[in-house]
Amino acid sequence: MELTTLGLITVLITGLGLGLSTGSHRAKGKAALSIALGSLALFLILVLGIAIAQTHRVYEIPLLGMKIGCDAVSAIIMLNVVILGIASLIASYSYCDIVEEPGYGPYYTLMILFLVSMAVIPLMRDWLWFLFMFEVMTLASYFLIGFEYRERTAERIAWSYFITMHVLCTLPLIIAIGMVYGYTGTLDFVKSSIPGVVLAIFLLGFATKSGLVPLHFWLPEAHPVAPTPVSALLSGAMVELGTYGMYRALELYGPSPPWLTSLIIALAILSTLAAVASYHRQDDVKRLFAWSTIDNAGWMYIIMALGIGGVPLAVYILNHGLAKAAAFLSAGLA
Repeated sequence: MELTTLGLITVLITGLGLGLSTGSHRAKGKAALSIALGSLALFLILVLGIAIAQTHRVYEIPLLGMKIGCDAVSAIIMLNVVILGIASLIASYSYCDIVEEPGYGPYYTLMILFLVSMAVIPLMRDWLWFLFMFEVMTLASYFLIGFEYRERTAERIAWSYFITMHVLCTLPLIIAIGMVYGYTGTLDFVKSSIPGVVLAIFLLGFATKSGLVPLHFWLPEAHPVAPTPVSALLSGAMVELGTYGMYRALELYGPSPPWLTSLIIALAILSTLAAVASYHRQDDVKRLFAWSTIDNAGWMYIIMALGIGGVPLAVYILNHGLAKAAAFLSAGLA
């Protein structure tokens, strides 16, 4: 009963935040209230996750068919999203004050939608709702990357990101999840044995979101045009959810066959080497940070491939997320 009450309060606060955030972001009172409600919603989602983790159970939400659960890994990933989300919402207040040109879309609505979808992804315990929240996150990030759409470069890069994510991320995940259902007869997160090729398709989708070389090309392009608070979230939270998704696939359906493990390690090493080789050529600090994220994504996948994973991987993600968000937000709002 306590979990149900907490969940309903969280949904109401989130809905109120989304409702009040629509309209002009130049109304400072409304912006401040949106920041407060968005931050409260994120905090309540984290509290809900921790409460669920203490029960060691998976819950099904009636009517929706949504199954939610939380373990130590999920809680740490959620903590990363919540800390970065609150920091980025606060930083957005200054960003929107700097941007004076009228005609922009509902910035805080998109931000809250982006953050809430990222915060609840670690709670999902069935692939259908996992993919749905993943897609909400992707769509919200598309509009936020192209937020300064009056610049043709931003519009072009945002559209390129949209196409890349749906062709190389969403589509492979749909195929992989469909194959999982075919082999296991369920979309729930249950341990089972599936062919390595299905894990390879999962890898294609999640590695694209994580920015692993050679699927990294969208990341250095998106960072320079996105609002700085959004860039902090792209590198510090969203990319890591791609890594988290691959971790869950390996946890449920692994161990991966030797050829797939070798492929993951090869892509991871290639990512770290390509990033290091690209550092000295960058003259844009946000593009430099994007390459740093590609570098760290490589290390995250090496950790997974070596079978370490779990809490050590989640702690690495948290450390990287905090450091990267601090780097972006301290570099100045651009």
